[in-house]
Amino acid sequence: MYFKNGVRRHYTGNKPETDVIVSWVERRNRAPVTTIQDVHALNRFKSEHKVVVVGVFKDKESTEEKEFVEAAGHLDDQDFAIVRDEDLFKNIGADRTIIMYKQYDEPQTIMEGEITSDRVISWFNANYLPLVTPFEREKSSTIFTSGTGSFVLVVDSADKDGYKERQDIANKVAKDFKEKIVFISIDADIEEHEQVLKYFGVSTTPSFMITKDEGKDFLKYRPDSNTFSAENMQAFVSSYLAGDLQPSTKTEDLPQDWDKAPVKVLVGSNFEAVAMDPSKDVLVEFYAPWCGHCKKLEPIYNELAHKFKDVEGLIVAKIDGTANEVQGVEVKGFPDIRMISRKSNKVSAFEGERTLAGFVQFLAGFGIQEPEKAEL
Repeated sequence: MYFKNGVRRHYTGNKPETDVIVSWVERRNRAPVTTIQDVHALNRFKSEHKVVVVGVFKDKESTEEKEFVEAAGHLDDQDFAIVRDEDLFKNIGADRTIIMYKQYDEPQTIMEGEITSDRVISWFNANYLPLVTPFEREKSSTIFTSGTGSFVLVVDSADKDGYKERQDIANKVAKDFKEKIVFISIDADIEEHEQVLKYFGVSTTPSFMITKDEGKDFLKYRPDSNTFSAENMQAFVSSYLAGDLQPSTKTEDLPQDWDKAPVKVLVGSNFEAVAMDPSKDVLVEFYAPWCGHCKKLEPIYNELAHKFKDVEGLIVAKIDGTANEVQGVEVKGFPDIRMISRKSNKVSAFEGERTLAGFVQFLAGFGIQEPEKAEL
């Protein structure tokens, strides 16, 4: 972590190597803004960087300039400059404004409204990326913290016919929703993108979806139709921004006999109805089919379920955490065992010994006794 003016920041360099760390720290130790003296210096500054932000302030003691410098200090990786030379005001066309210059999309964007540090940061984050940003794994942390926290993922294969036309469609729609949602293009042909596509549950191309950063996880929204047209994409994004869409979850088909065995089988589509039932205590194992620890636990978990199968109000269940998504539960590894208590609907993690006695003790903490003890 790096501390500057009492503010803690996480290291965001691509690799934990000496030269990369030194470069990262030096960039944050530099002055937050560069002072531009003449038009030649301004043109050179613009040509040296893909994105620059220039603040024009006639009065160097102004509150607006102080807010601008503060914003620049928070945006360490970006290039900010100040122009005070009155001869340059005519060239820029203002004497108190902020302008973003880019070497792509719209070459010049002017900030409107009140100049405060928070507004400058928000305005910058909403405007500095290309209309449709190509996904790069090493820049994923930067991309997915930009804008409003909502993203349209456009997944396609650069080798497929019509790729350029579909990218043009995405750019056209993205322009209509600028500063409201960030568009990201992911090339499914690139091997290192496989994990991110798996995480977001994307299995077909070309396709598009919306995801929203909720801090610990991403909500996912999918269109009813993946027809790749400007009209379909426009309507889908408009419905999302209007609050008319519900998050979707990845789910397996629900087996017909899901509730026949002592260990009930849950999937994404029935999880909330069963696990969050306020009249039941539900013990759930999130497992992975390939997990060795899960396989070792299986006979113990089955024995536990059989032992407590006649206890009223208790459900012992399992769910494949690799094939199903559950909102509100962050799975930290496999197996991950949780208790959802009917008294509070609170989700509690099991952290005891993975033995029959360990589970019995855990259940006792919720007032659930072994059948023979319950009869006394």
